[in-house]
Amino acid sequence: MRGLLIIFFTFLYQFNIEFCESKIQELPPNKGEIKSDSIQIKYWDANKVFEYKFSIVNDSIYNHSLKEKSTLINKIKVEKIKKYINMFFESKNKQIELDRIKNKGFLDIGTYSELKILFFVNGCIVQKEVVILGSDTHKIIYSSEFMNFLKIIRNLCESIDSKHL
Repeated sequence: MRGLLIIFFTFLYQFNIEFCESKIQELPPNKGEIKSDSIQIKYWDANKVFEYKFSIVNDSIYNHSLKEKSTLINKIKVEKIKKYINMFFESKNKQIELDRIKNKGFLDIGTYSELKILFFVNGCIVQKEVVILGSDTHKIIYSSEFMNFLKIIRNLCESIDSKHL
């Protein structure tokens, strides 16, 4: 029963996200929402069936995962996150995946976490990058730099969870 609920909520989540993202460019930018020339990070945690959403504006990262908006971390960490985003998604001078090894025999079918990076200019999405963190058919070997970036994102998510338990 739990498995069916997870599949249902995953489907509902994916449908809702795709529908909402298709409407983003049609809407004028809202005051207090994502500002022009900003980056939005969305991390879908498949284990918690929850999406965490952050925006980077100037030298701050804001949490939009819950109803209230809050500043999360200091300028040094923001610069580190921006460096990783540039490395993997803007300049693309580093690989996220080092190798994919085909699974033999039994396939591990499941729902995987997902990382989305959206780039905004004047309130419109100008670039969208999506990384599915797993595969039913392959074992994926990620670069150590990407794993460090992912660790920072997951730590941000944990800090939100610990504040709102």
